[in-house]
Amino acid sequence: LELRTTEAGMHAFLSRSSGLTVRTINRHYWNRDGFVQGDLAVETSMPLAHMFEEFMGHLAPWFLELYGETLGFSGRFRLLFHAVHPILQVRRFDLEASAVKRSMLLVDEILGGLVISALFFSASASALSVSSSALCEQTQYDATRFVLIGLVSSSFVRLPLALAAYMTLRFFVHEDLWGDDAQKNRQLRRWQLTDCATWAVGSTYRLLCVFFLVAFLNDLHGLDEWKWVLSFVCVLLRSILLLPAAHALLLTLAVELVRRADPQFVAAGHPQLGFSHKPSPDIHPKVLDLATRSMTVDDLLHFYNKLGTEVMPHFDPRTSTTHDVVRQAIIPLSGAEHAGDAGSAYATVVANGQPRLPQKLVTHNWSNIFSHLIAAVLADCMNSQTFENSLAMLLEPQGLEALRKRLAHKLHHSYWICIFSVNQHTGICATPPEADLRFARDAHSALYLPPGEALDLCEMNKFDDMMAYTRTVVPGFVQVVAVDIELVCFSRIWCIAELIEARHSNIRQVLTIFSAGLVEQCSAKIQAFDVRNAQASFARDRDLILSRLISEEHKDVFNEEVKDLILNRSHGLLSLWSSQAAGIGVNVLGGAAVEVPALFVPGMLT
Repeated sequence: LELRTTEAGMHAFLSRSSGLTVRTINRHYWNRDGFVQGDLAVETSMPLAHMFEEFMGHLAPWFLELYGETLGFSGRFRLLFHAVHPILQVRRFDLEASAVKRSMLLVDEILGGLVISALFFSASASALSVSSSALCEQTQYDATRFVLIGLVSSSFVRLPLALAAYMTLRFFVHEDLWGDDAQKNRQLRRWQLTDCATWAVGSTYRLLCVFFLVAFLNDLHGLDEWKWVLSFVCVLLRSILLLPAAHALLLTLAVELVRRADPQFVAAGHPQLGFSHKPSPDIHPKVLDLATRSMTVDDLLHFYNKLGTEVMPHFDPRTSTTHDVVRQAIIPLSGAEHAGDAGSAYATVVANGQPRLPQKLVTHNWSNIFSHLIAAVLADCMNSQTFENSLAMLLEPQGLEALRKRLAHKLHHSYWICIFSVNQHTGICATPPEADLRFARDAHSALYLPPGEALDLCEMNKFDDMMAYTRTVVPGFVQVVAVDIELVCFSRIWCIAELIEARHSNIRQVLTIFSAGLVEQCSAKIQAFDVRNAQASFARDRDLILSRLISEEHKDVFNEEVKDLILNRSHGLLSLWSSQAAGIGVNVLGGAAVEVPALFVPGMLT
């Protein structure tokens, strides 16, 4: 109830602050489940994407403004009344229906209420006709009766008008479902016919209402005109004053109830809403440092472009693994000659030491082909559930430039990827594992913190705390699981630990898979999952993580939790992936560019 109440109040407040309708905010930006992630209508429109970022940056201050002490009850009521007023709502931007259509629906409601009032007068003999006034005995009625007629009459037309409003909505179609040009043209013609039918039916309805009202008023006896005027005024007052005032009053009371019942909620926010502005005071400084090392998409493209030329000349996009790239490129490019001292995380180097919070975290395995990892991240940035196409573009001679153009308005999107965000100079031994002997002669000599030494400065044992912290300070924080073709990630203990931590921290999780053909294999892999068989590059890592995750007697229960997380038919990651890949509930903004109003605002190591 607390979250629902907050959602209703914040929707009204956000609508007033942003110039968007409540429906658009709820479907495309923010609701009680937090920020809407991966909405293609927003992601494929530069103005809408920028507005989404403004929402992410200003939601917490807006929340404090609505629930704080500054406004007071009367100020909060005035603000919410302005936010929910139907005439002012028409002036706001809506992705599904134009302002003209919404204004016509408001006019239709008023006309319908007047017609219902006139019908009631005619059927109940509440008013005299000019032609038969001498034959009819005038009945005396209290004025309250006519006030009630005016107030209630509009309610009878709300249901049919709600259906008409639904017919006017524009539902977006994923561009991948268009098919050929002929199918696209057929869909466009259907939309045009629907629009024509909507305007034809609406115009006919309004003409009939006006015709009926003119005929009624022409036949109305002068003695009873006051009754009609009274009902007419009540119909108007109901639509433009009483209903919005009642709505605003209920919202104001609900906000006051939440403020008084749970002051801690007002002071700290709630992670499910997509923000929490009061993280735990016990956060370790190293956790804060880790959480602010992110790579932008632009950084990733620049780094990938260096491979095979400026660094790691033997790089092969078809065979070089992530582990190879870490040793042969990331460590050399973030060493003392680039970062000073003993070296830094590569993300720190490219950000010139400036902290940058990530929007998403990438879970992956180091044995994965590096180009596949980058392709998975780029696919996620393009809101694709598979990275087959982005990988094909990466392998083309001019593919990197084509990807840069396609992602032009998303180059600032940021990701936390362990290979870039962790200081590898303090986390990797100078001697590579046997599996990496191919390039042992070129391996960069890295520093290493021995086990048990300087644990406070160690970064490898703080990933779970970093994820939990980032979830509270980054609105809409998401975990992206980059699934490799061999499905090794589901057998790596670091990846499993990240998956479970994300579930426990209520972090939204998405899978990025090479192609739909891997889904069945992925399902079979998880069916056979047993945490006892999970692996890590170093045995001590595996034992440490297992001891932190689960006790020996509860490992079977843990296995079932992992299977439920991925395979559950209603909320499992594979089920959600299949629904999104099939285009269910996915929107895309097509056609001409849309003008929107400006805001009115003061990877784990394996």
